[in-house]
Parts: sequence; C-alpha cells; structure tokens
Amino acid sequence: MKIETVEGKLDELVVRRDDGKICPHFFIDSKHAKRFSDYSGIRYDLWHSMQLVKLIEKYDDHDVEEALWMSAVVRYRRCFSRTDGRTKLDKKDIDPLGQEWVSYHQGITDIRNDYIAHSHKNHMESSKVAIVLHSPDEKKEISRIDRVFAATNKISKEELGKFVELCELLCEIVQKREEKAAMLAMDEYKNLDIDELYEKAK
Repeated sequence: MKIETVEGKLDELVVRRDDGKICPHFFIDSKHAKRFSDYSGIRYDLWHSMQLVKLIEKYDDHDVEEALWMSAVVRYRRCFSRTDGRTKLDKKDIDPLGQEWVSYHQGITDIRNDYIAHSHKNHMESSKVAIVLHSPDEKKEISRIDRVFAATNKISKEELGKFVELCELLCEIVQKREEKAAMLAMDEYKNLDIDELYEKAK
C-alpha cells in the first residue's frame, strides 16, 4: 500500500495498492485518531534521532558530528515537550526502564538545555581568551586578543550506541500505544454502515 500526496497537499491523497488499484479514503479527527497520530509522530522522531546518530560514524569531521548529534538530541527532546495539547512522553515513561536510563535521559536533557538555552555551554568544545604578545626579540608590547577554541569531547561509539538503545526501548513502548490507539480509532467506524463510509470516501 502506497500513500501519495497530490502536489504536496496533505488534504489531497491518493492511496494506491501494490497492484495499482486506488483505494477510497476519508479523514477522521476523533480523540483516538489524534492520539494515534501523536504516537506515530513520536515514534518517527525517535526513529529520526537514531538515523542522525548512525550517520555520525560515516563522517570524521567535528562540525558535522556536532551538528548531527545536536539535531538528534533536539529531535529526541521533542518527544517530551510537545505543545498544543498533543500527546507526549514523560519522565514516568523512563522510570520503568531503571535508574540507569533515567540518569542517562536526564543527561541528554541537560545537553539539550545547555546547548539551546546557554550558548556559552557546549559539551563538545571549550574556549579560552588569550592575550598575544609580540615575540620577545622584537618590541615588547601586546599584539592582539583572541578567542581560542578546540574540540574537546568526541562522542564515543559507546555513547552513540546507548542513545540508540534508549530510542529503541522507547519506540517499543510508543508502538504499543500507537497500535492500541489505532485499534480504538478503527472500532469507532466498524459498526457504521459500510455503504455510508464509502459515500464519505474520496
């Protein structure tokens, strides 16, 4: 089954079977449908976080590594900070996984908060300000002031592996909720007249 948008418009879909036949459809916005959509979105964000982290190993470049890592962290944190009344994950979802994962999740949260809210804090590089003097065999005077920074903390394979493992554990939790919400959303329509449903469909 393949779902295509028409010219990128979400309200205009074509649902096509593998044999090419088009299946009619209609949109729903019930409570269970919205919950299904939210959990699907959370699972996608977790999946996307894992893909970003897996890309890191393909590059030997500090700037690329930092960009991918911070994108993965921000995407991960989105799952816990959704707004507009949408379903989100909570620290209580981490608690059953054990204290090790609770602490690790908090560490990821701290990285995100420091990076976004405090631009001077960056766990992957450090900087100092230096006064540079002229060479002693020349006239003794101040030459310049400069900021010197260096990459100080390359992310280890163990760290990347642990991040992926946590995302996988959360994906399992979210998938069960997603499937339950999908079933409840489908149940709302199973007892309706099938001909009426086809009349509603596009």
